[in-house]
Amino acid sequence: MNWTMVEDENGDYFCQADEEYQKHGLCEPRVSFEGWLDVTKAEWAATCGCKFPCLHDDRTCKHGRNYKAPCPEPFAPQSDEETCIPMFTYQGPCKSPMDFRNLSILAKQKWARECQADWWVST
Repeated sequence: MNWTMVEDENGDYFCQADEEYQKHGLCEPRVSFEGWLDVTKAEWAATCGCKFPCLHDDRTCKHGRNYKAPCPEPFAPQSDEETCIPMFTYQGPCKSPMDFRNLSILAKQKWARECQADWWVST
């Protein structure tokens, strides 16, 4: 199954499913994932029988994840610019402020799996 990025007449972007999914898929064949968190995408993918290639698998991401970012999604830096706090949209188990500055990439990946969050995909 293949999805492609399409632009509508208003300049908005959507993912468009291939013909096979349009005929036999479980969900809408045209979706805008703008602003969706990885957790929400994973739930949608499981419900709709689809895959996001970069979701929790850096080996399939063309550009990998941006582990240099101060915070994963959906966390935000506090005013001290040292710790990150979960935003109201975060549904995972790790609710405490966290300092990621001295964590290795492997430690960040482990934290992401355990806490159901992740760093943004690099572009």
